[in-house]
Amino acid sequence: MAMAARDTQVQSDYQDYLAELGDACPFCQLRDNESEQILDETDHCMVVHAKFPYERWDSHTVDDHLMIVPIHHYVAVHEFDDAVSADFMTLVKLYESRGYSVYARAANNPSKTIRHQHTHLIKIS
Repeated sequence: MAMAARDTQVQSDYQDYLAELGDACPFCQLRDNESEQILDETDHCMVVHAKFPYERWDSHTVDDHLMIVPIHHYVAVHEFDDAVSADFMTLVKLYESRGYSVYARAANNPSKTIRHQHTHLIKIS
């Protein structure tokens, strides 16, 4: 089972961020508001730095925390059409080959705090 933890201050900042968001989806406006965070982009997905990165993952120090985020709003991977699925898998393969572990929460996972599907790419020491 993956165990993830954020630095105490980062977690506090994240909770404040969620409270300020209300019902807004931060990922739906990502291209307009934070384009400098986009590291890779396909027609249907983008790879971004995690704004509130995990510090620990599976009891190891996290060296890098990225996320694959679909450009359009989807709650879960099973909602992707073939084009989105192809772009998503292209990015998963690319980043896994670079040493990143891949993790996404199911739509009904109680730990999922943002309803826009996003897949964590975690590189550990």
